[in-house]
Amino acid sequence: MSNLGKSLKRERLKREITLTQISEKTNISINVLTALENNRFDEIPGRFYLKNYLNSYLDAVNIDKKKFFEENREIINSVKIKNDSEPKIYFNKLRYSRFKKKNFLAPIVLIFVLFVGSFYFFYTYRQDIANIFKSISGKREIPETGINFNSMFNRFSFDYSPISLEIIFEGDCWTQIIRGNKIEIKQIYKKGDRIKIMGYKLSVILGNPSKVKFYLNNKELTYLKDLKKIETISINHFNIDSFFKK
Repeated sequence: MSNLGKSLKRERLKREITLTQISEKTNISINVLTALENNRFDEIPGRFYLKNYLNSYLDAVNIDKKKFFEENREIINSVKIKNDSEPKIYFNKLRYSRFKKKNFLAPIVLIFVLFVGSFYFFYTYRQDIANIFKSISGKREIPETGINFNSMFNRFSFDYSPISLEIIFEGDCWTQIIRGNKIEIKQIYKKGDRIKIMGYKLSVILGNPSKVKFYLNNKELTYLKDLKKIETISINHFNIDSFFKK
């Protein structure tokens, strides 16, 4: 009988492992570990707990569990424990604590992966998604109310096709064009010069706007002809319609 606790302690000391280190790894109190090594099994609440304590102890000390249980099967089965009942509908605190510790980060990692994957999918296939919505958002009206579903849908459009910009110069004009956050053009153009650029977010500075023909998505912005000062135009998919109303 006494060989069980002594063999545990012998293997632990051989590996120079302290009870404190085992307790930190297994969440088993030092008092219980001491009881195991000193064969005080009457302090163990049940045989179920004894087997779990032994499993955790062996893992922490890196002992071959299969070999240990085979060699000590008769001793373990003959141990007399004060309360030998099996838990029926709940996990013991030890197993729950170990499960919680190992699986705490799993949901966070899963949510992060799903978020990144969803963002990548919608960003990569944004144009295809926009085309699908366009194909099913035909101009439909309900006679009783006169509601135009097409105009309602356009407010929430997913159309992220590139914005087309063309400038034809009729005189000298200093011009700067920023696409996204990068300066693409910064120079003075002469009469007869022409530039064309596309992007999802464009910012244009015109030093002499009255000297240009400015085409946005193939439509001319005629209000520039009346300007005598520097004009800055910042274009994206949310404000593009406003330029044609000036």
